[in-house]
Amino acid sequence: MKYEYSTLYKLNDKKIITMRKLFISLALISLTLSASGQRVLGNDASYKQQVYTALAQKQKDLPKGDLFAILNRKDLTTEERDALAFLYAYMNTTDIVDHSGDYFLKQVRLAFQVKQETAWGKQIPDQLFRHFVLPNRVNNEALDDSREIFVKNLLPRIKGMNATDAILEVNHWCHEHVTYAPSDSRTSAPLATMKNALGRCGEESTFTVAALRAVGIPARQVYTPRWAHSDDNHAWVEAWADGKWHFLGACEPEAILDLGWFNLPASRGLLMHTNVFGDYNGPELVMKRTKNFTEINVTSNYAKTGKAEIRVVDKEGNPVPDVDVEFKIYNYAEFYTAARRHTNAQGITDFEAGQGNALFYASKNGYYGFNLVFFGNEKQVITLQLNHKVGDEVSAKFHIVPPVGSDYLPPITLEQKALNECRFKQEDSIRMVYTNTFLTRQRANELALQKGYDSTTIAPLLVKARGNYDEIAKFLSLAASQHKEKKAIALLQSLREKDLHDTPVEILMDHLYYSPKDITDAKVLCPRVGMEMLSAYRYYFLKNLPKKFQKVWKQNPNTFVEWVKQNIAMRNDLNSVNIIASPVGVWKSGTATTMARKVFFVTVLRTLGVPAWMDEVDEHIYYEQAGKQVFVDFDSTTREIKRGDLQMTYKPIATVQDPVYYTNFSLSRFNGKGFSLLNYPEDNTSTWSALFKNPRKVEEGYYVCVAGNRAADGSVDATVRFFNVKEGETNQVVLEVPELTDPLKVLGNIDLTACYHRVGSKQQETLRSSVGNDYYVVGILEPNKEPTNHALKDIERVKEKLEQWGRPMIMLFQSEDAWAKFKVSDFPNLPKNIIWGILPDTQKIPTGASLPTIILGNTRSEILFKVDGYTIGMGDQIMKVVQRL
Repeated sequence: MKYEYSTLYKLNDKKIITMRKLFISLALISLTLSASGQRVLGNDASYKQQVYTALAQKQKDLPKGDLFAILNRKDLTTEERDALAFLYAYMNTTDIVDHSGDYFLKQVRLAFQVKQETAWGKQIPDQLFRHFVLPNRVNNEALDDSREIFVKNLLPRIKGMNATDAILEVNHWCHEHVTYAPSDSRTSAPLATMKNALGRCGEESTFTVAALRAVGIPARQVYTPRWAHSDDNHAWVEAWADGKWHFLGACEPEAILDLGWFNLPASRGLLMHTNVFGDYNGPELVMKRTKNFTEINVTSNYAKTGKAEIRVVDKEGNPVPDVDVEFKIYNYAEFYTAARRHTNAQGITDFEAGQGNALFYASKNGYYGFNLVFFGNEKQVITLQLNHKVGDEVSAKFHIVPPVGSDYLPPITLEQKALNECRFKQEDSIRMVYTNTFLTRQRANELALQKGYDSTTIAPLLVKARGNYDEIAKFLSLAASQHKEKKAIALLQSLREKDLHDTPVEILMDHLYYSPKDITDAKVLCPRVGMEMLSAYRYYFLKNLPKKFQKVWKQNPNTFVEWVKQNIAMRNDLNSVNIIASPVGVWKSGTATTMARKVFFVTVLRTLGVPAWMDEVDEHIYYEQAGKQVFVDFDSTTREIKRGDLQMTYKPIATVQDPVYYTNFSLSRFNGKGFSLLNYPEDNTSTWSALFKNPRKVEEGYYVCVAGNRAADGSVDATVRFFNVKEGETNQVVLEVPELTDPLKVLGNIDLTACYHRVGSKQQETLRSSVGNDYYVVGILEPNKEPTNHALKDIERVKEKLEQWGRPMIMLFQSEDAWAKFKVSDFPNLPKNIIWGILPDTQKIPTGASLPTIILGNTRSEILFKVDGYTIGMGDQIMKVVQRL
């Protein structure tokens, strides 16, 4: 039987009819709203004019297709038209092209409906509703119908509550459905996160903001792009109640607002910010305005801040106007650009940040400069001179100090805390009832065999799919009915794990059925190029690309390179939200960002059967022709990359024997303005000895190597070295990781007479009897909380080293209930020398304001290392101390 692509959508007919009924009911509701005084653009006529001017420019920028037809509908109320005008004026190109006007009208009508039905909705200022309730996009997630579903589930649950209690209750509901798990950087849609019951912090906060906005509560996602004291980042939520913004940990409910495990880490942050949809004029410090959003600085909500004025001058001391100044935080062994500020006509800009060290960098016309700045109580005036020429060999050393934290926590009663813990446990149980419906390995084996597949190959994929296993199973059944089992397996194996979580059968079938027959090469078959949202594009391209183009481009892909140069307009300014437009969207709009153009190019060639790919390390694009790989450069006619050999020499130090990429060093290449990081894998293949001990081919160019060593207090000693790699030469560079110079200090004492019992035993024993006459580690853990999970994952990474060390590592929980909530199976690679125990009375263990507490001590009860709360690189930090003993 021939498989018809259109039949994929017949199963959705009932859903479409239901959605039409919903749309009609919302249209009727809108008649009531039009008479109720909705003022989405407020009473300021100048702002309304500003919005419509921006809309007119957007329509001019996107002339292809009838993308703005919804605005011409005669049944729109004035307020609906104003709301849609606001959304379309600042919407990114991807959303305009990939979603219908009816979709956005439905979102608008739902937002207006909830505004009328809630007590707080009637009290929210127009500005807050416009920027923090109306938009359903939170970050760079895929848009979905979550607002409709959240309204149905949440409004009855929070009926009669005030805004504060509603915020807390919504977060409890979110925790019932989603808990934390690390994953790749692509942000899943709220409903996909809910379906899989897992999300990293960026997904949890996107999910929670979407839920709060759905019930009419102004909400926004707050990010620290990089911590200053630890190698990672974090995202959480701010919500509006009682006339001000409050924060909360997404899917991590507390009994009160403004409380989370990250209170202390946030007080040590250098930068906390959020992107506000549209052109926003609130009381917060504005960092940047784009055609999509306004970036605001909210650091002072969490930490003591300092201010700096940066004066950029050239080599002769003249002011340099109109240049980007990059604010860089040392993190993951690079100076990461966390924000940018633009100089005025006098070459001056300013910045506000937490009270610690940051690096400022700027470049123009082939010259650059950098300065390490400390933000303190007094305003700093810094001269940033562009005195280095690109190509100069330059080196520098820095001692970087993160902000000092505050251990202040808002008051909470024991009764509130106990009740919240009880609810937390119940919510975990509710979620587990749902996740227990996911396939076990045994059930996956049975399902694979039932569908005629090898269970050893298919069962792991079905298990990894979690809540999306039914979609993967449907795909396998459809593939088997078409005798395409081998190809289906190859397609699934080409995907990332998160793709298995949220890719629907329709997309998978598009790539199975409309890719070249019997092809299994991932460079042709794989739907994914980079970190874009997966979409069905093959059927569309085969149907809509002119046949003469298809033939020519397949025979000579370089003709397609030239076509892209001439016909796809580069408009990074229209999509500043870091959303990669769908390949079909690029074709329809004729516009693309730098990354969307790469994805579009690769996907069209793959559709035509030409192997094409993007290199994961440097993000260059290639295609294969006559058995040879051809480099694609849209900015020149170059068809091959000039390369040289890079070899790094390294002298081992006590705390770092073999430097690890992202932990101890990183490498970035000059891109014309700044430096782009080379993205080597985050695994044990990315060490100095594996990457650069022997000569390694890299692209010719100007590079910077950053190397650093972080101490337990979060401070870093770092070196930077700028150098050239020349074509055809072996270029030798010294990799210098500074040794920690501060002597080990006694930080306090631990009472080794404290008694605990091991898991599975009721016999009491003292810590001293367990640790013997040597060094040891003692930890107090909090189950199912992000800081504890991070700490244990970091300890897993140094499993072999800790087992070789061989000292006892006693990991304690405060109750049997806490242990029962903990799943050891989530951490399969922990060292064998860990002892699990219960220590109800933690009075004798000096814990901090937040858990986990990890201590390394000696038999004299002296504490030589202690960390409380959220710290990335815990395992490495322990080993650094061990190596210095």
